[in-house]
Amino acid sequence: IINHSHTVVVVLVPGMGDEIQAIKAGIMEIADIFVINKADRDGTAQLMSELTAMLNMVPEFPGGWQPPIIRIGNVFDSGPFGKSLEELAAAIGDHHRRLMETGLLGDRMRRKTMVEIHEALRDAILEPILKGLMESGEMDDIAQRLLRKESDPYTLAEEVARRYLK
Repeated sequence: IINHSHTVVVVLVPGMGDEIQAIKAGIMEIADIFVINKADRDGTAQLMSELTAMLNMVPEFPGGWQPPIIRIGNVFDSGPFGKSLEELAAAIGDHHRRLMETGLLGDRMRRKTMVEIHEALRDAILEPILKGLMESGEMDDIAQRLLRKESDPYTLAEEVARRYLK
């Protein structure tokens, strides 16, 4: 996600164990904006408190942007729901402006471009090789060599690469 977007919005739900999952998954490091969805549920205050505490432990955010935490409640309560969506839209706009002001937008665009090139090269080079290995049955032979501990994946990959990338 981080390599394909300018702004990363991480959505958490109170009472679902998202707090712990966010820390485990490293989500704290990639989020530009946090959204607490279903903020009318029990546990919202605790989730808000834990997120705030974790954000306060970060010494400095890139470009000076501190991820806001936006609460979005019940969709059937249209007044507050609409207002919180407006707040989210404004935060996304603010973040985009900050990226442009600090030059970080260019950095993110370069990173995105590098990922796109990497994916295109993988599709153009690796996929045809893998297809050939599968169709010829050689992939099964390679797997058997690994299972018999006759070689390691890296050596076998180098052998295949030398043959295909002459």
